[in-house]
Amino acid sequence: MSDLSDVSRLQELLAQPNAFADEELEELRKLVSMSLYLGPNQLQVAELRATVELIDTIRRVDKASGALVNTTNVLTKRILWITIGAVFVGLVQFAVAVVGLFAGR
Repeated sequence: MSDLSDVSRLQELLAQPNAFADEELEELRKLVSMSLYLGPNQLQVAELRATVELIDTIRRVDKASGALVNTTNVLTKRILWITIGAVFVGLVQFAVAVVGLFAGR
């Protein structure tokens, strides 16, 4: 691939409106690692695009984190109720043992 076609492909990738697919990210890494000359305008476009992608990624991580917090809260409530139930069963067993101890006299 010539340098001109590399620059053209880089510009094409940066200009697309959709989020990058995994294959496109690999291609971008490869193109950037080839130390292509980026003019001031191309560099600004690349930086802006990277910022937009970063914002999108942070937003998706935030949504996933919120879903995990909700799941954790549900599990914590269930564990709390199981613990309360186990303590109640333990208290009932203790009461039965105490009553049985004094009833045998």
